[in-house]
Amino acid sequence: MIGGTFKARPDLVASFVVFFAGGLWGFYWYPMRAIQAAGVAAPWVIIAVGAVATLVLLPFALWRWRQIRANGWPALSIGLLVGTGFVAYNTSVLTTEVARALLLFYLTPVWGSIAGRVFLGERITAPRIVAICFGLAGLYVVLGASGPLPIPERPGDWLALSAGIIWTLATVVMRKYPGIPSVDLNAMIFSCSLLISILMPLLLMQDRFLADLPTMTQLGLAWPWIIFTGVILWPLTQQFLFWAVPRVEAARSGLLLLSEAMIGIASAAIITDEPFGWRESIGSALILGAALLDTLGVAAAPASPQPRESAGPASA
Repeated sequence: MIGGTFKARPDLVASFVVFFAGGLWGFYWYPMRAIQAAGVAAPWVIIAVGAVATLVLLPFALWRWRQIRANGWPALSIGLLVGTGFVAYNTSVLTTEVARALLLFYLTPVWGSIAGRVFLGERITAPRIVAICFGLAGLYVVLGASGPLPIPERPGDWLALSAGIIWTLATVVMRKYPGIPSVDLNAMIFSCSLLISILMPLLLMQDRFLADLPTMTQLGLAWPWIIFTGVILWPLTQQFLFWAVPRVEAARSGLLLLSEAMIGIASAAIITDEPFGWRESIGSALILGAALLDTLGVAAAPASPQPRESAGPASA
């Protein structure tokens, strides 16, 4: 009976994949923190995971090298933008509260609506106007701003906020050039992520970066989490989502991908001893409400042959 249901509704399989992969990404912070707890400094956590993920995709990159080169500047620009966004987001997860990192990153509906209007001439619907207001209100609450503008004070908060903006710019390029094969795009993204994760700390904090080089003992304690994150949680879930998201209605996939933020915020509140009080609760409601309203805006907008912007890391 279940098999018959899936045959009659093939989109149900894709919907399950979107929900499951998004939920897995909600736990992404945990193995990253576990690697850090083994004594590996934050920049080296990102490099270790990125190196494993890149090695996993290396055979595909070599196999499709000519096609990857043929994709040219659009693929490279997407790889550089997404790679920078990944590094900024990963660093924020390791340097600020998990809930704050998720919430500040998940303001992408605000930046997506603005960027879509500025760069692609898209109409901002009424639900999206309300979503922008909800998102900015949530930003104000989460940061606890005492002045007229909600400005982050911690480096980790700035990184999370910047990651969301960079991610939005990447989705604009993706929507402008939607024909790049997912395998090629994944290989480019992970290669650029690894390159940026090395260059950024090397240029900004060279002495500390080299002094924090992990020992074999630290890597020995962390290797199960490095392999799990670099082989399964990062590249495999991304590839699943590249397959599943185009097979699901945009509004439904947007709702399903909210599992990422909800599970991430809930798991961090339960597992960690980080503060999660009224401010974080109200901020979560406002920012997740903005994502929900943005999804309604997608559903209400006229059909377009280009894919919509992704809601978060899982849907890149």
